[in-house]
Amino acid sequence: MTWKQVVKAIRGRHPDIEDQFFTGAGLRLQRIDSDLCEAVILAMMKCSPEIVALPVHDSFIVHHGYKDELMGMMMGAYCVKYGNIPSPKASEEMVVEITGSPEWDSWSSHPIDHNDLADLLELAETEPSEMRLNLFRAKGEGDGT
Repeated sequence: MTWKQVVKAIRGRHPDIEDQFFTGAGLRLQRIDSDLCEAVILAMMKCSPEIVALPVHDSFIVHHGYKDELMGMMMGAYCVKYGNIPSPKASEEMVVEITGSPEWDSWSSHPIDHNDLADLLELAETEPSEMRLNLFRAKGEGDGT
């Protein structure tokens, strides 16, 4: 198949936007998407440096415990750019089960000193990530941080 045949097939498949092909519109939209993505990532980092937001194509991956923070940052970035609030549609992948905070004693077979880096690193290597997140959040709620 030649390049001309490919272009003709694409234009035939998308007649409503064929006048936008080869105008730079796609590059401008990609730049807007990239700028919004960057704004979300930077906002997440400023909000909480421990939150990692991984951009993947037109989505983000975060620990399910940070879903609300991510949605807030995404909506905020959109509002700053366009001056209005979008109405996002959550995909089924965004629906998560929140298990709550486990008791401190259930975290490890030995007592954990939360001020001891070695204990925290050992915990990080042995416990599932959602349990660590819940522990972090429960600790922060109790000590005013």
